[in-house]
Amino acid sequence: MKKLYFAFFTFFLFITVNSFAQVTVGVTPYTTLGAAFNAINAGTHTGAINITISGNTTEPVTAVLNSSGTGAANYTSVNITTSALATVTGNIVGAIIKLNGADLVTLDGNNLLTISNTSTSADAVVVWLASASTSDGATENQILNTTIIGAGTSNGSTSTYAGVISSSGTNIRAAADAANKSNFFGFLKIKSCYIGIGLWGVPGNEEANTIDTC
Repeated sequence: MKKLYFAFFTFFLFITVNSFAQVTVGVTPYTTLGAAFNAINAGTHTGAINITISGNTTEPVTAVLNSSGTGAANYTSVNITTSALATVTGNIVGAIIKLNGADLVTLDGNNLLTISNTSTSADAVVVWLASASTSDGATENQILNTTIIGAGTSNGSTSTYAGVISSSGTNIRAAADAANKSNFFGFLKIKSCYIGIGLWGVPGNEEANTIDTC
């Protein structure tokens, strides 16, 4: 009678999880939106750029996107979307996101994205469209389908000055240095901010901006 011997082997499968899954530019991963913007500002990504937010990020400093042609930045458009429920947050005196003279940027949260600033400073905002100079306004941008949350806790609270502000690039509370025009703000849910959306420009200068269903 023959004896049958069975050998059992245990296999261990080690999977390395990419920790850079929160934000991708094309297929390149980054840990924060600010890091993705820095790469664009450095010229790492050019042309028509697509950014996907797929997880929560905590921004240590303002995520600043410069205008194309500033330094090494060279793009024709920037499209920012999200593929899952996600929050971009930070505790920043200033903005979470700053379009610094940037043009042709679309941020569409697909009703999945929340952007929040937990700073209780009266100089805190959430999204800032800023003129970078007297000849470089932020134009033809769209901020859509996103929940924007400040740190205000009561009616009249000045914590978080604005959910969205369009103004000077050096002073959130000052008129734009160059026209921030032809921008569209649509279908935004803005909470706990002293001002929901503020357009601060030279009279007659901030033309063709649209606010719809916010």
